[in-house]
Parts: sequence; C-alpha cells; structure tokens
Amino acid sequence: MVINCIKNRYNQDRYQIYCKLEMLLLKGDHEDRNYSHYDEVFELYQRDIVKDDFLAQLKMFHTIYNIYTGMNLYSIVSLVRGMSAAERSLFSQIVEVVRLLLLVPAANAISECLFSAQELFVFNNAPNKTECINDNECS
Repeated sequence: MVINCIKNRYNQDRYQIYCKLEMLLLKGDHEDRNYSHYDEVFELYQRDIVKDDFLAQLKMFHTIYNIYTGMNLYSIVSLVRGMSAAERSLFSQIVEVVRLLLLVPAANAISECLFSAQELFVFNNAPNKTECINDNECS
C-alpha cells in the first residue's frame, strides 16, 4: 500500500511536466532541437514563460555559460545567483524558470505540511458523532 501511494505521488501529470521543465533547462539544445514534446510545459506555464524568448535565451545561456549535460539544477541555480543585474535582465526567462523550479516544490511542501498538521475528521455512521484522528492516534 505504501509503495503504491509513493508511485501514485510521482506519477502525477503535473509532476511529470515539472520534471520536463527541469530537463529542458538542463539539456538545452545539446541533445534535442525539436521542442514540440515540451509544448505541455509551455502551455502550463504560459503566464510565466514566453516560449520563443525562453528558447532563444536558453541557447545563449548554454553557449555563454558552457552548460554541459552532467550539470544539475543546483549548478544552474548557483550560476543564476552569481549573475549581475544586467545578466539577469538578459536571461530573464531563464531566471523565471529557475524561480519556478525552486518555488513549486517549496509551495507544495508548505501546503502539504499545513494539510498534515490539520486534524482530520472521520464521520461515523451516527450523524452527530465524529472521531478526531491526529498524528498520535494514527501511529
């Protein structure tokens, strides 16, 4: 049961799109020049990312900063943090994607923590009777 819960947690569509966004940032155009399989990423984040601007900046970003396939998100975040204001302006779409990649897990963790901290109520057959379940009773 626990394994199924974990599998279900990571097999969600939105999580897969998040992973694609990360891979797009890390790979750039080194391995794939056809970005059509990333359309769902651009559709989900259409308010945050301008596709054509992002792809142009991504190509420059990978060329200027010599991004290679073995780099991870932490390396990219370090690069962005070390940029001057002018560089951040030039790579505004890259900065926005990094912000999204850092913000989404943090927002998810906060909401899950708040939800877990709440007391859950299980309603029994009797309409006036509720049983409170908290962390101590679930152990």
